[in-house]
Amino acid sequence: MSPGKISSYRPYGIASSVSHGCEDARKYGQVLGSRVAHVHVKDARRDQTEKSGWKLVLIGEGEVPVQAQLQSLYEHGYDGYVSVEWEKRWHPEIEEPEIALPQHISWLQTVEKQLMHK
Repeated sequence: MSPGKISSYRPYGIASSVSHGCEDARKYGQVLGSRVAHVHVKDARRDQTEKSGWKLVLIGEGEVPVQAQLQSLYEHGYDGYVSVEWEKRWHPEIEEPEIALPQHISWLQTVEKQLMHK
């Protein structure tokens, strides 16, 4: 890991920032962009019937500003990996991995192309 990078033992989770009250996507990119070594993404919608207050959904179908946060991270020096987080083991009600993961890959590839051409 490069000096100055935040430890990859705890990857930066975009959805976690929103669920903890920070919905300003640009703020995290400005502060963390060049210091983060690994980002994981997931999407969710507010749902008061869920214990956490959030229901996991396919990326791009929820309220988490995943694309805006990725854009901000890249604009501020992020050059690491992006991985998807799909918690089927703990949330058996969500889509099967065979459905979710191809959708996530397609969504991330589309967003990456858009962000790299800006």
